[in-house]
Amino acid sequence: MDVLYLSREEIISLATLDDVLTCVEVAYREKAVGRGVYPLVYEELGAAGLDGFRSNMDIRSGVSPCRGLFGAKLITEFPPDSSDRCGLPVFHSVLQVFDAKTGCLRAVMDGLGVTRLRTGAAAAIGAKWLARNDARTLAVVGTGSQCAPVIASMKRVFSELERVVLWNPRSHERALGRLGPIVDGACSLNPDCARLDIVAEAEGECAIGSADIVVTATGSKAPLFPAVWVRSGQHYSCIGADMPSKREVPSDLVKRARVFADDRVRILEFGEMRGAVEEDAILAYRIVGEVGEVIRGERRGRVRPDDVTLFDSCGLATLDITFASLLMERASRQGVGTRLQL
Repeated sequence: MDVLYLSREEIISLATLDDVLTCVEVAYREKAVGRGVYPLVYEELGAAGLDGFRSNMDIRSGVSPCRGLFGAKLITEFPPDSSDRCGLPVFHSVLQVFDAKTGCLRAVMDGLGVTRLRTGAAAAIGAKWLARNDARTLAVVGTGSQCAPVIASMKRVFSELERVVLWNPRSHERALGRLGPIVDGACSLNPDCARLDIVAEAEGECAIGSADIVVTATGSKAPLFPAVWVRSGQHYSCIGADMPSKREVPSDLVKRARVFADDRVRILEFGEMRGAVEEDAILAYRIVGEVGEVIRGERRGRVRPDDVTLFDSCGLATLDITFASLLMERASRQGVGTRLQL
């Protein structure tokens, strides 16, 4: 069996930022009218870190009917301070893509290379359809590897974006140390980011209160800020809560917001809304619909300029598969990648 393998570097070389944004938007649109999400498998493996976080594995699977493909992405997350880690990365991942007609394995690729690009794009597509068009300031909560793709994607969608404020709730020193690499990473993905004023802010209230768009991208298990910091007209793209134990925003924010999902069933099981609904079951009715329905014109996103909107994205494999389809086509045409005989 002839199987394509793509490394992270090859993935980056094959697709532009516009390609990724288009794939994500198309995937959301198609998902809104058909099945695309399979059940998520999650398992804690032990090896707790100093903060009590336990290593885990999750498998996200789904289908892209329009492309005749299905697949699964396996992700492992191990605390960096657990025994025997020796400075290894926290995350490892592999994506497998299969032919929907024959069941044959078509491609294997670096899962993180795909995930980081499409997750940043997902935050931006959510904002594209739900934020105010005159957004000028972006706040990113968290300073991990997702920051650069988020900033690059937001600048592509909001060309008039002027300022980005980074806030690390745990360590301002880490934010300062990460500032240079984040700026470099964003500019490498989107040269227009060189025109942005990107700063690290020590005070969370200043960071969030000053922003038109807020992206939360952490592994937090509890709300990171109080709802009193939220101001009218803001949009929140929440991309960190992708497991039952994770949560980034307070219930009182949900009470104020028009909430949209990548998948309305999944967010009640694994997304940001899970914790809010556990505190107050009636908050489930704050879910207006899915972002794909807004893209298709079936739901209204922002109704008034002073609306607070929230996009709860817990991560769908159908985005990975749609993006992988483009990568496979480009790799075949350009002779990129390694052919494996399995």
